[in-house]
Amino acid sequence: TPTYGSDGVTFTVSKSGDAPQLNSLFYIMFGRVEITMKCAPGAGIVSSLVLESDDLDEIDMEWLGADSTEVQTNYFGKGETTTYNRGQFNPAANNQAEFITYTIDWTSERIIWYVGGTSVRTLTYADAEEGQYPQTPMAIKFGAWSGGDSSNPSGTISWARGPKDYSKGPF
Repeated sequence: TPTYGSDGVTFTVSKSGDAPQLNSLFYIMFGRVEITMKCAPGAGIVSSLVLESDDLDEIDMEWLGADSTEVQTNYFGKGETTTYNRGQFNPAANNQAEFITYTIDWTSERIIWYVGGTSVRTLTYADAEEGQYPQTPMAIKFGAWSGGDSSNPSGTISWARGPKDYSKGPF
């Protein structure tokens, strides 16, 4: 369950199955989404900002708790995950110790991901993998989850730099 304090909302992962998240009650069809946050530390822990449609178009930013210096930017069309070649790791220094504003700016022609007001990646419609440029209304979701949980596929655990040892938490 998210908790609220003077710094805003806190998402805590302390045991298998914890995945606190807030979801918008509305959809956007193109727009600019910003979040100011500190990322969760810990190998196997993932902080995430996701725009996702009911058709499984997706634009996201994910921070791996094992590395406080980068963010992964990614996109998917219609839930096509037979290959994970669209993700890129981008600089996001000191993301666990400082509040930083992250932005996804999405139009019909391009997506720009920002870290602290600096563009770290631009994807144009023309450069997107065929049929993969997100083109449907999306909800906004953000939170934390354990990619390193033993219930996940081995590829997810490895990507999240797990496995997750919950005795070292909460995260």
